[in-house]
Order: sequence, then C-alpha cells, then structure tokens
Amino acid sequence: MEIVENILGESMNTSRLFALLLVAGLGLIVGCSTDASPTGGTADRNLIANSSFEKNGQPTLENWFVEDTSKIQFVKDAPPGGGLWSVKLFADQPAPLPKSPAYPVPLPPGKHILAFSIYGKSKGIPGAALLVLKNGNNRQVVAFHSVTDSTWTRYALEDTLDLQPGDSLFVLLFGGGSEILFGETSFDRVELVEQEGN
Repeated sequence: MEIVENILGESMNTSRLFALLLVAGLGLIVGCSTDASPTGGTADRNLIANSSFEKNGQPTLENWFVEDTSKIQFVKDAPPGGGLWSVKLFADQPAPLPKSPAYPVPLPPGKHILAFSIYGKSKGIPGAALLVLKNGNNRQVVAFHSVTDSTWTRYALEDTLDLQPGDSLFVLLFGGGSEILFGETSFDRVELVEQEGN
C-alpha cells in the first residue's frame, strides 16, 4: 500500500478534508498565529530531519516519503535561516495524495506538548501543512497550518497530544485542493519540537 495512502487511509473522506482545508484557507484557524521572525535555536531539538529540504547546499527530499514527485519543485528561494532551497507544491489534486511529502514522527506513547511550525507562502489556492494522527484504520488531522500569505511567513501553534500504543504521527504537506483553479505553495523550515514539561 502506498505510504501516503496508508497515512490518510482510503477511508478518509476526501470532501470532508477539502472542506476542512477550505475553512482553513479562509483564515478561520483557532490557536494559530503568524510571525515573520525566525525560530532560532530549535534545529537541534526538531523532530523533523531535513526540515529545509536540502543537504550540503543541494535540494533533497531525504527522510520524506512521497509516491509521486512529478509535481514537486525545488525552488532556490528560502525564508530567513532556511538555507538556499524550499519545496513548492501545486493545487492540482482534490486530496493530499499521492503527491504530498509525508514525514513519520518517531514518538512513544504518552503525553507530548508539541510546537508545530513552518515557513510558507502561497499564490492562488492555499496549501497546508497537516499533523495527522493514525491508529489502525483511524486517521485524524490534529493540527494544521493553512498557508495564506504571499510572502514568507512563519506559522506556529502548540498542541498537546496523548499518544496511545499503536498511534503513529505524521507531518503531511499539501499543495491545495483544486484541480481547476491555480494554486502553488512553498514550504520550508518545517519544525516539530517537543516542549519541556511532558
């Protein structure tokens, strides 16, 4: 089974996910803030390896899983502290598969306070970065950022998750839900940092 399909599952209602992302695109996000400043000293605590999609100055999707890279572009454009490259996705699919990069987050069962942030910018239909919780056939989007700004902007939120045995957590990048209207979204500095006090 394809890994991205395995993350979201065939049972995930595409129209429900599209509606969720459409609401997010309108900016109706509770608990999400934007900040144009760099994150500073979190790289060593980031649970996402290759958060800036490059290695030794060369673009790469190393450590990210994606089934179809044909619609993914590397762009020599990055936010402050983001190196040289970012990844650009397009709003040419109704749901985030199979062209969406996915990153499995290695966390054990228990309570986790997580700071989830990205830098992003978009034109047209906005894309999103999703935090997806999977247990068996059940999938749930537990947090997300809708990238609505046209210039590099930091999107950040904090969430508390109580992971159970068998739970898997993934970060999924989605270029936007449209097969008709134009949209492109660039992502960089994808960070998931576990906070102290767990």
